[in-house]
Amino acid sequence: MNAAVIAAAMLVIALLLPRLISNYIFNEKERELAGKGAELARLLENYYLGNTSEEDFRDLLVSLDRFLGARIWVVDREGSVLRASYGGGPHHHGRGPQIPVDQLEILLRGENVVTRRYQAHFDQVMLSVGVPFAPGRGVSPGAIILHAPVKGISGTVNNLLRYVLVSGLAAIALASLAGYFFSRRISRPLLEMAGVAESMSRGDYSNRVEIDADDEMGRLGSSLNSLAARLERTITALQKGKKKYESMVTGMLEGVIGVNSAGEVTYFNEAARQMLQLDLDASGRHIGQVLPGADLAAPFLKILSGGQAETATAGLGEAVYSIHVSPVEDEAEEKPGAVGLIRDVSAAERLERMRREFVADVSHELRTPLTILRGYSEALLDGTAGEAEKNRYLKMIRSEIERLNRLITDLLDLSRLQARGLELHKTAFNLQKLALELRRSLQSSFGEKGVALDVRVDPEIEVWGDEDRIMQVLLNLVENALRYSEKGGEVGLSSCLKEGQKVRISVCDGGPGVAGGDLPHIWERFYRVDRSRDRKLGGTGLGLAIVKEIIEAHGESVAVQSIPGEGSTFSFTLPLAPPPIPH
Repeated sequence: MNAAVIAAAMLVIALLLPRLISNYIFNEKERELAGKGAELARLLENYYLGNTSEEDFRDLLVSLDRFLGARIWVVDREGSVLRASYGGGPHHHGRGPQIPVDQLEILLRGENVVTRRYQAHFDQVMLSVGVPFAPGRGVSPGAIILHAPVKGISGTVNNLLRYVLVSGLAAIALASLAGYFFSRRISRPLLEMAGVAESMSRGDYSNRVEIDADDEMGRLGSSLNSLAARLERTITALQKGKKKYESMVTGMLEGVIGVNSAGEVTYFNEAARQMLQLDLDASGRHIGQVLPGADLAAPFLKILSGGQAETATAGLGEAVYSIHVSPVEDEAEEKPGAVGLIRDVSAAERLERMRREFVADVSHELRTPLTILRGYSEALLDGTAGEAEKNRYLKMIRSEIERLNRLITDLLDLSRLQARGLELHKTAFNLQKLALELRRSLQSSFGEKGVALDVRVDPEIEVWGDEDRIMQVLLNLVENALRYSEKGGEVGLSSCLKEGQKVRISVCDGGPGVAGGDLPHIWERFYRVDRSRDRKLGGTGLGLAIVKEIIEAHGESVAVQSIPGEGSTFSFTLPLAPPPIPH
C-alpha cells in the first residue's frame, strides 16, 4: 500500500516537474527580456533625442545581443525593422512588416507582447518579447523586439531537468536507504510487540520485548512488558485461586451443583455425582433432566424463576438429602444462575429416628413397672390387703425394682458403649476357665428352671480380649438362652477354631426360635419378638444390643441362626491370643 502511494507520487512528480521547470525558465526569460527591452527603449529615446551616439547605440545592441543571447530588432509603427543587433551597422533586414498586425496594434497601444512561434527569418522557433517605446520630438512611435532562440532555452531546461532528476533520484535512493533502516528500526520492535501481543492473546504472558532505546518505541515496549508482567501475575494468581477453589470443591464431602440462568448444569463435583448417581455427561443438560427426582430439582427451578435462597429435604431411595440452593449473579447474563450444596443427612435422620424410638421405648419400658409399683403401693396403703397378699405385693415390688435396676444398668452400659467411652483392657485368658466360672455362677438359676448347661470349650484355647466384658457377653447370651428354654431343655456353650487365627464361641438353645423376618432386627435396642412373653421372662430388651456393641468394640462380629420351633444359635468371634514371648 505504501509503496503504491510512493510510486504514484513519483509518477505525478515526473509528469509535472518538466512542465513546471520549463514554464519557470521561460517566464524568467520573458521577464529578463522585457526588462532589458524597457531599458533599451529608454536608451533608444535618448538616441533619437541626440543624447546617445550612433556608435554607442550600436555597441549597446551588440552587447545586449551577446549578453542576452537574443536578436534585437527596432521596428517602426508599420512593423518594418529599422535596426538589428547583428550583421553590421543599422540597416533594414527586409521589406514590409516583420510583425503580425495584431501584435503590432498591441505594441502601439503601449503594451508588451510575448510570443513563442516559428520565425521564418531565423528558421527556428523563437521566444519574442516586444516592448513599445514612446516617440520623441519628430520621431514616430515603434517597438523593440527581442528574439531568444527557444532551442537554447530548452537546452537549459533539459540540463536543469537532468540535474534535478539526477539529484532527485540520488535523494530518493538515499531517502529510501535511510527510510529502510529507519523503518527496520521502527518495524523490528513493532513486530516484536505484535508477537508479544499475539502470545498474550493465546494466554502466554511470558514473552517480553527487547528494549534497546529510550525513545517513544522503547517506552511503548516497556509499557507492554509491564502490562504482560502484571497480566501474568494476575492470571497466575487467578489460576491458583481457581485450582484452590476447584480442589476445595472437589474434596468436599458435600455435593456441589452449579447451573446457569437457563437451568443447564455447568459444574458438579465427584461427591454430587456419587450421591445422585449423575452421568459423566450431565454438564450442559437441564437440571430437571439430570437430577433423579422432582423434589431434588424443585429448589433450583424456584431460584431460576426469581426466588430467594431455598433449603429443602428430599429422599432418594433409602437416602435422605438436604439441599441448600442460592442464586449466583453472573455479569454476562441478565438472570442469575444457581448453586446447590447437597448433604447426605441419612445418618442424621436415622439417628433422629432412633432417638425418638429410644425415648419412646424407654418411656414404655419405665411406664409399665412404674404402673405396677404404683398399683401395689396403693393397695398396701389402703390397708385392705391381707398378710399373705402384702408379702406377695412386696415381692412383686422388689421384682419390678430389680428389673428397673437392670434396665437402668443396661441403658448406662449401652450408652457408654455407643458413645465409644468404654475402655477395653485386653489380655490373654483361657476361654474354658471363663466358661466354667460362668456355669458355676448360673448353676442355681439353671437348677431352679430344670435346664442343663453343657460347656464344650477346648481347654487349650487362649483368646485375646477384655475378660470382664467377654464374661458380660457370655452372661447375656446364656441368660437369654435360659430365659427361652423350657424345663428339661439344654443350653450349649461351645467353641471352634476358624481360619485366620480366630475362634468362634456359640450359645445354642432349644427354645421357640426366631422368625426370619425378625432376625435382622434381633440386635436392636428394645426389640422383642414377643413383648408380653419377654416381660414375663424378665428381659430388658437391651442384652443382645450390649453383646453386639462389646464384640464390635473388639473389632469382631456377631451372628445368629434360628429355626422356628427348634431353637437359636448366637455366636461371636474373638482373636486367638498371641504366643507368649520367651524370657
